Amino acid sequence: MPTNFNRSQLPLATTLARQISRQNLHNLNNVYWVGERSHSFLRRSFASIPMPAPAPGVHGCFRDATAWQEGTDDFRVWRRQHVLISIASLLEVYVKSAAIASFSSKPDLIDRSFSGIDSIEYLKFPEREKSHIKTLINDRADSFTNGLWKDRFRRMEIIFGSLDQRINDLEGGLQSIQNIRNKIAHAYGTVSYTHLRAHETLRH
Repeated sequence: MPTNFNRSQLPLATTLARQISRQNLHNLNNVYWVGERSHSFLRRSFASIPMPAPAPGVHGCFRDATAWQEGTDDFRVWRRQHVLISIASLLEVYVKSAAIASFSSKPDLIDRSFSGIDSIEYLKFPEREKSHIKTLINDRADSFTNGLWKDRFRRMEIIFGSLDQRINDLEGGLQSIQNIRNKIAHAYGTVSYTHLRAHETLRH
């Protein structure tokens, strides 16, 4: 039966993956700014917060305002770090989701032998997708989230053609975020780098 479906044109102004990513990014933005706006108030609130008496098994006892202020400063650093890690992870989830959707819609992008496959059926009924096709799609999508960003962009270009210059212009910033994210994730608590100096750009 004829259909007017056009696989190259979005039926909505955006995609489901992008909508979900934007919502999660909105939530992370709120987490970050709630902490930033309340930090100075929280830091000087020691006298107004009931503290439990020290006892075996009792946690969260701060001996004085100085100890409390040091704790709030450390919490600020931790929150900034983990917002950055979460944003970097969110971006990779979005990139992979978008890639899987693209390859599922047009499998011959990654293997010409898949030309003629009814990809619409796979999009509507993912359980019908052949296991070897699913594995290849996931592997190729994973290649967009591994390694340096310049290499990720190059892999995208091999499949999709030249990328928009606006995307290429993001490479330096994305690589900087990845470098910071990796140092936090893999060296937390071992070097002074885990404190805030490298995270000042998160304020903007």
